[in-house]
Amino acid sequence: MMCDDFYDNNSVGDKWQAHMTELSSGDVSKTMFGNLHEYQEAAFLLFQINSNNQDQWGNINWAVWEIFDPGINPGSGNEKEVAFWLNMAQTTDLSRIDFSGVEILTPDQHGYQEFLYNTPEPGTLMLLGSGLIGVWMMRRYQA
Repeated sequence: MMCDDFYDNNSVGDKWQAHMTELSSGDVSKTMFGNLHEYQEAAFLLFQINSNNQDQWGNINWAVWEIFDPGINPGSGNEKEVAFWLNMAQTTDLSRIDFSGVEILTPDQHGYQEFLYNTPEPGTLMLLGSGLIGVWMMRRYQA
């Protein structure tokens, strides 16, 4: 999960209603920014977080913020690295990427951040679920 909105924020314990938009639907009319191409660039960068070292995660998130708000200052991020990731998102052929599973959580009220997240693959969920069932069964037989 990654926030795409630099200026709004959430705090631990906040409760808010949100609209869920599936990016692959192509309809981003109920999102904060309403630009399909920009959301695809941000989702491409979200995929990079899943496959790159943790030391780049902050730079990748800064690049996402810059997609939606060009010219923000990367602050503690490395400007060269942020520019690298932004350029990668803007020069990649996004038509070849499968965005199914990417959801956009847009808050119904102003002042809260919007988030992009990638739902886990069904196989991952099955593995997790079967593991939890196994643990439950072991505890049940030990009792």
